[in-house]
Amino acid sequence: MSITIRKAAISDFKAIEELLFDLNLHYPGIRLPLFWVMENSGQMIGIAQLDPVDQGYYLSAFGICKSMQRKGYGAQFLLQLQKKMKLDIYLHTVLPEFFAELGGDSVQDVFDFPKPDQSICKKHCNLSQCRCMHLAFTHTKFSCNEK
Repeated sequence: MSITIRKAAISDFKAIEELLFDLNLHYPGIRLPLFWVMENSGQMIGIAQLDPVDQGYYLSAFGICKSMQRKGYGAQFLLQLQKKMKLDIYLHTVLPEFFAELGGDSVQDVFDFPKPDQSICKKHCNLSQCRCMHLAFTHTKFSCNEK
């Protein structure tokens, strides 16, 4: 098993879009050049869109292919991304427990990053369960502060 995390290439865009649709994560405004991919032995198993914002990055799309979920790949992907980016990550999620296990904290919307779009989000999730989360680069559970 060989795990690779890298910036997406143009040749990845079709597979990224397929995975977005499969995971029910596709939404208007997806910007493929901002994607990162996780591969297992050359096969794409995870995707993440990181939008630069003033205090770090906004994680606007994140998912692991269904057959590889609940095996630790999501945590590994997110923590390695944070280590590569060397900045804080912010996101909105209906799965705050997952991000809290990685050292994330629920926070108020702290600056002008994208807010959950009710017209898009209400199709896929319960907005009353949506939380803004912050993963601090120097305080994550698995030592992202190592150089």
